Amino acid sequence: MMSYSIPFLHRTLLTCPVVFGVLVIASCGGASENVGEPSTATAAPTTAVTTTTTTAAPTTVPPPQSILGSTQTGDADRTLEIYVALFDGESEPVDDVPPGQLVLTLLDPLDEELHQEDFELDRRDLMAWETRSSGAQHVGFILEVPMSEIQRSFTGVVGVVHIRLDYGTLYFEYDFETYDLPEATDAEKSAAALERFSETSVDLSQITVATTRWLLTPLKAGCYTEFGSYGNTTDGIRIDFEISNLDDSIETYYDDMLLRTPGNFTVEPDYSSTLRGLDVIPGISEQGYIFFADLDCVLGEYRVVASTSWEMYLDEAFTLD
Repeated sequence: MMSYSIPFLHRTLLTCPVVFGVLVIASCGGASENVGEPSTATAAPTTAVTTTTTTAAPTTVPPPQSILGSTQTGDADRTLEIYVALFDGESEPVDDVPPGQLVLTLLDPLDEELHQEDFELDRRDLMAWETRSSGAQHVGFILEVPMSEIQRSFTGVVGVVHIRLDYGTLYFEYDFETYDLPEATDAEKSAAALERFSETSVDLSQITVATTRWLLTPLKAGCYTEFGSYGNTTDGIRIDFEISNLDDSIETYYDDMLLRTPGNFTVEPDYSSTLRGLDVIPGISEQGYIFFADLDCVLGEYRVVASTSWEMYLDEAFTLD
């Protein structure tokens, strides 16, 4: 999948300074190997020979003054390509850089680190590319990371690329958004959400209450996070139940349920709750949960109640600490 904002036409490895459209050959190669070497000029002899020796001043390559980042997928979505464009003090693409160290960190919206890698880079790693939509020319570094080396994101394809580019006396720290992270499967997201729930959950009374139609047993409650696909997550309180159908035919559970929070707010179940709308076969016990969404998981006492249209049959308090 390609990032919608930065499509690229082509890229070119730079082995010497570049002027876009013209590759400068005469100023690189052997000439650059002799920078700082002494040169000797000898006058034509008359009655005496005069020799003058001059030494070229060492050339110091300045570091870039600003950077710009973007991403896209490559190699049939098997790699993540990170484009780091470098600019000089006049906001023009650089034509040379000193050696430096770049630290790449990929994060999801929850600030979970998905990948980190160090790169030692110099002028030999410079490449040129063009932005298709605007025709803008760029020079900088293109970093390729195999998707298999990036931890799959529970929050989907959206994330943050953090770049630290260090030139010793000068360094940059730069964050930009990406829409190209490898995404965890639904099964992996569910497993991660359940693991986090298990770490915070508390056991409930496990006392079975009965109506004319249902047997309902509260099992446990705790903090819960549902993971989305575009960087979104939903936090709240999850309560697990076991349920049995006392009728002679298949019934669907739709009884009313409410949660009272420590802040004295009353919350209705979220549509994603697996217990609501659950079809239950007579004589078979099923398990499901009720999710009360968009709640901060704060410490304190909660109270959950359930009722039919004519009676309340569940009233249980629990404390999260």
